[in-house]
Amino acid sequence: KTTLIKLLAGILYPTSGEIKIFQRPVDEQKINIGLMLGYGLIYYRMTGYDNLKYFARIYRVKDFDSRIMELAELFDFKDYLYDYVENYSLGTKSKLTLARALIHDPEILILDEPTLGLDINVSEKIRKYIKGLDKTILLTTHYEKEAQELCDRIALMSEGRLVKLEQKEKFDEVINSFTKLGEKHVSVK
Repeated sequence: KTTLIKLLAGILYPTSGEIKIFQRPVDEQKINIGLMLGYGLIYYRMTGYDNLKYFARIYRVKDFDSRIMELAELFDFKDYLYDYVENYSLGTKSKLTLARALIHDPEILILDEPTLGLDINVSEKIRKYIKGLDKTILLTTHYEKEAQELCDRIALMSEGRLVKLEQKEKFDEVINSFTKLGEKHVSVK
């Protein structure tokens, strides 16, 4: 799962073949991708604000101050925005990482466990926000409810291979296949 995400985001390169997103090589799409991959894409010795400002400038976000405030308020971490990330709780780090992925309003979102470690209310708020986005989203989650609520299609992977790809309506069938394989992770799209 992690390798696939890194390949799609252009962090890793395939040893053979090529990866295209919307018929274009991944390298040409990087600017259009928002990536949330654990907490590794934020800087711990910077404030949350400085992290978001840094990435906003990389992505050439024009009115980055208002975008930062919008995301901090939306994901309920405005009170911690000027604290150093190393002092954040896991939930606040998760919110900051999601905000970082969204800072430039990308066309494509790759979200790895976006609500992991968050309380129920914030998780619900984030799911509602994600559901309202008119974007292509690749989502991985361990939460069946989240998969059913947010996904149009669900994919089952085993040992790095796609085993099943179905429409959301066949969710139970995919979950049954998952159970038969004895896997511990479900990747959804």
